[in-house]
Formats: sequence, C-alpha cells, structure tokens
Amino acid sequence: MTAAERLNCILVAAHNRPRVRRNFSTDEKLAIVRKSEERGASVSRVARHYGILPSMLFEWRKLSRNNELGPMGAPMPAYEQAGAQQQG
Repeated sequence: MTAAERLNCILVAAHNRPRVRRNFSTDEKLAIVRKSEERGASVSRVARHYGILPSMLFEWRKLSRNNELGPMGAPMPAYEQAGAQQQG
C-alpha cells in the first residue's frame, strides 16, 4: 500500500466516524475553562483533549468572564456564580 493509499484510508475512516454531540454540565464547562487558563495551557490542546472546537472553548471563556456560563448559554444561576467565584 502506498503512502497516498494509507492517507486515503485514514481520511475515509475519520470521515465515517459517527459524530457525538456532548452536553457538558456547567461544572464541567467551568473545569475545562479553568484548565485552559492555566499557565502554559493551549486552548487548542485543551479543546482537542475534551473533544470540542477551540471556538466553543473561547466562547465558554468569554461567558465565564461575564458570569453567563450555564446550560445551553443560559445565565448561570446565582448559587453557581457564588461557587465559581469562591473557587476562582
């Protein structure tokens, strides 16, 4: 098998992989955001590790800064905001 044929097999396998839509809890999102904000962390690497797009992680970071990170972009409940501020 040539290198081009091997590459084609890899691309076909990756293309045919079922896509799974994950729903992250607010706590999971906050943990991922915190991980991406650690010294030396790369947003792309953290996003890849958790199977999300870097653009999604950037959006979560922005929402987190504005205390708006919640399920499906809903504002975070006050009790969760207080917990997030104490941890941060």
